[in-house]
Amino acid sequence: PEIEGRFNGALLHSADYKSPTVPVALAGRRVLVIGGGNSGCDIAVECSRHAGHTTHSIRRGYYVIPREIFGRPADLRAERLLKLAAPLWLRRLVSLRAIDRTIGLPWRHGLPRPDHRLWETHPIINSEILAQIDAGAIEPAGDVTQFDGETAVFADGSRRPFDVVICATGYRTTFPFIDPALLGPTSADGIPDLFLNLLHRRRDDIATLKCIGASGRFIFFMFLSEVMALAVVGVTAGILIGAILPIVLGWLLSGFLPFQAEFGLFLAPLGAAMA
Repeated sequence: PEIEGRFNGALLHSADYKSPTVPVALAGRRVLVIGGGNSGCDIAVECSRHAGHTTHSIRRGYYVIPREIFGRPADLRAERLLKLAAPLWLRRLVSLRAIDRTIGLPWRHGLPRPDHRLWETHPIINSEILAQIDAGAIEPAGDVTQFDGETAVFADGSRRPFDVVICATGYRTTFPFIDPALLGPTSADGIPDLFLNLLHRRRDDIATLKCIGASGRFIFFMFLSEVMALAVVGVTAGILIGAILPIVLGWLLSGFLPFQAEFGLFLAPLGAAMA
């Protein structure tokens, strides 16, 4: 992240973090983990078992879901509600109740309330971080605004010294293996401006299967990649996108039929749109 000032201790990104001993030994040291995503929470929990003191910095409140709810994986619990075609408000109500009975909602552990409703953004999946906070092994903190030597300055004006800072703050999307000029103009965040996030807007010999953040499921990613590949083949053969889409959607529907039980929520509106 772009944080003002200079930190004199060990500063590393979560991509470089391997264990409590690699690349930096954390035992007995004061560690600050920045980032409220899944990586940040997992690293904070692991650090709390080895470091002398662990502080976890987050910008805002997040919903935390345990990996298991009443002995079953949380995603299977959620999928059951989807298969029953439960409306979103009911799924949200049942999920909040189950989370509260399992690990408790985040504000019961002194964390800020989320500024969004459950399922509006990706939640944190972690069964241990709230217990570690309650045990005093992890100290929650707000956003970091500045470094001053070995000290981190937080948004509330507080200052705390650290030996190690681990930034689990996401990634910048780059394509180091291709000349950026070949992908056309880029947006402010560095993402190429491609038609449908797929095709070059002026050249017919460049396409990319980006699929960034498309789905957490590999099998869905696999099908989506094949659909995009079909579109690229059609365009290079001189077929207009408007003519390709019905073919692609029909192929997609037939390809997903073996997985209808799992992707029923996806198939229903797609089938209605094609009817």
